[in-house]
Amino acid sequence: MMDPYPPPVYVIPGMKVGCMPYDAFLGSNLECFFSATCLNNTARWISSLPASDWPKPLNSSAMLNFLPNTSTLSIVDQFLIDHWNIIKNFSSYFTFCAPTECTYKVEQYNSFIYALTLLIGCCGGLIVGLRVVAPLIVKFSQHIHGWFLRKTQMKIHPTETQQGITKK
Repeated sequence: MMDPYPPPVYVIPGMKVGCMPYDAFLGSNLECFFSATCLNNTARWISSLPASDWPKPLNSSAMLNFLPNTSTLSIVDQFLIDHWNIIKNFSSYFTFCAPTECTYKVEQYNSFIYALTLLIGCCGGLIVGLRVVAPLIVKFSQHIHGWFLRKTQMKIHPTETQQGITKK
């Protein structure tokens, strides 16, 4: 008889197993990557490379925010960045780049010339728009006017008059 839950052959510390590989990865940690013994045992089971080409363990003292047992979910949440090294030194940056010329542009939107060109641009846009729309409005109003004339002519019944006597 086979056992439905056989004992594991080799257990990797910090490694989780789940229904989906992604879920198992996020639940695991990198504990084995910091241990030379764990890496060598794992490489012995899964690698066909010579022992000299096996991976070397990570240096846990170089990590600032992540401990070896930190879950990969929290590492991914921090965008795989252990520490931001931000130093703002614009004078050193300027010296290092050594630009030959430095220019900048200042845009002012409250000048008289800007207001005048904006007004002329709006008027020009309105003129072009009215040239397109005005003929359509005139045609539409002529159509409506003709429709009302036909409607009122149908309601009036002509009568014959003969020497002041009206016949129906």
